[in-house]
Amino acid sequence: MVLFSEIKTNHSQYGFVEKLFVSAFPEEERRKEEEQREMIDFNPFVHCVLLSDVDETPLGFITYWRFDAFTYVEHFAIAPEYRNRGIGSDILSSFLEMQHRSVVLEAEFPTASALALRRIGFYLRNDFVQLPDAYVQPPYPGRGCQGVPMVLLLFAEDGAKHPSFCQIRNLLYHEVYGVMAEKIETG
Repeated sequence: MVLFSEIKTNHSQYGFVEKLFVSAFPEEERRKEEEQREMIDFNPFVHCVLLSDVDETPLGFITYWRFDAFTYVEHFAIAPEYRNRGIGSDILSSFLEMQHRSVVLEAEFPTASALALRRIGFYLRNDFVQLPDAYVQPPYPGRGCQGVPMVLLLFAEDGAKHPSFCQIRNLLYHEVYGVMAEKIETG
């Protein structure tokens, strides 16, 4: 059984979350640590969930944004020593059940690396679909001026209405990255 505990940066296990955050995501796919802390503590849309077992051993974390139209998973990571055991699939399944709505996330193109291909496969096996539209993740502030080509993945319950690609992109660009879609598309 996995425990989902929403935490702020003053939680005793936040150091575990931040260390995993830095090691699991390349610099261009994450905020600076101080900015991430501020988002977790003060942005009402942002939630940081510590994932732990019944003995309270930390297993990983999820940071997500809860919007009216959908939930956006910004970061999801399992500690290296717990990977490839099915824990990630179990956690993701439980997380999706808790949302009762569409869930969106970004992932590197499957052609970027073998690891990127494995990540996409993981989400596809867990009932996400890849949206066919071209998407560029805007740069995080202070991380350079280039966006990162990505794919958007969507989980939607059978028959449920889900947001369009344009709705998803525009909301992510405006709320998460603080830019307008036109600025990214035209360079």
